[in-house]
Amino acid sequence: MARLVCQEFTKFLSILSDVGMVVQDSAVPADKQNIIIRRLGERVEVIGCSPTINSKVVCPSDVLYCDDEGSEDFLLQLKARDFITALSSYKSLQTTLVTQLTLELNAKNRIVCTVFEQDKEVGDNNLDTSLGDTAKKSVWYFDNVPLQASVTRSLEQEFPEETITVMGENFMKYINEAIPLLTGMPVGTYSKIYFAEDWVYLMHQAFISYIHNELDKTVFSGIAIELKSAQYLAKILKSGFGLQMEVGRRNNYLFLRACDYEVSLTCSTSLPDYKMYLSVLESRENGFEANRLYLRDVLKRLNITDEIVKVSFNRDDSTLTLSNTKCTQLINLSCITGFDNYPTFNFQMKADLLNKAILYDTADDGTTREFVRFYLNEFKQNHIIVLTDEMGLWSSVIRIKMDRVMQ
Repeated sequence: MARLVCQEFTKFLSILSDVGMVVQDSAVPADKQNIIIRRLGERVEVIGCSPTINSKVVCPSDVLYCDDEGSEDFLLQLKARDFITALSSYKSLQTTLVTQLTLELNAKNRIVCTVFEQDKEVGDNNLDTSLGDTAKKSVWYFDNVPLQASVTRSLEQEFPEETITVMGENFMKYINEAIPLLTGMPVGTYSKIYFAEDWVYLMHQAFISYIHNELDKTVFSGIAIELKSAQYLAKILKSGFGLQMEVGRRNNYLFLRACDYEVSLTCSTSLPDYKMYLSVLESRENGFEANRLYLRDVLKRLNITDEIVKVSFNRDDSTLTLSNTKCTQLINLSCITGFDNYPTFNFQMKADLLNKAILYDTADDGTTREFVRFYLNEFKQNHIIVLTDEMGLWSSVIRIKMDRVMQ
């Protein structure tokens, strides 16, 4: 069998790390936590498959190529943890660096991985390890894991012919905003990003956040992306700035292609009701503004004690007081309107949850949004706090229980 040759070891290890994130997950059975390396025509691909994510990286020729162009297509499957752990031992070497790596299948159907090193240079002189040339080559042996039927079906999945082009930053602004809000939530309803026709919404146990959906509705409507899928996209696409993504959809699969990565995500098409609070977003009778960044700093400070925070509003003093048993902080307010029936009121909430409900500190042009607006509304005999900003591109709806209402 022909050999696969890698001449950019650092890039190859980075690709393995990305794909390893897909398969080295508690939701993936141990016997399926494998990395696939496939030669397909002139392409060499590194692939990882899980119940929610299939990721394929087409390796540039300097990263991984086949040294026999006339050979038949072939496929290798290795235990992800074993392979990545072995190759990671070549990071941050003191006297040598990896110059080449080869992969081939021997007669016993084992994968032979040969790593070649050379001495690092210091100035004009090579470091002398005094070990001779034989010490610069190491050979590893890995089992060639048989393919299971479910993995074979994943490999046969083709990218849709009909696609749209999406700028990476326009998509990733939803993903990057959702991850900190959903992290730590139980798997299920509270660990998904929901794309509806007009809104992208996030359901936390303590509140629900709405963001205007500005993406193409032919693809990004009526689907929900798992948090794990969002975290993987954030790892490989970063902010997405300046990146053109090719996106398609087939049934409950969302396909994305950018740079050398091709990803398909298993999405839910059953969306929970999100319209119940939309009516309160338009009510602006009772409202005030607070400095966003200062409020965030105060909430982080109060969260140190991990106690419930009492939030007290006073219209006449134009203040919002946040306190727990160890700290009290006063915040000056501006643009106060209404509150004729609620000149003062109190409610309680965890500081980190209130902090999470504040979205988009930075505008699309990179400037910092200065204020966050609070609105007090009534909804089905309950009280609702709506957080938003001056642009109204997002809103978080928090149902509160007032401790005291003075009229």
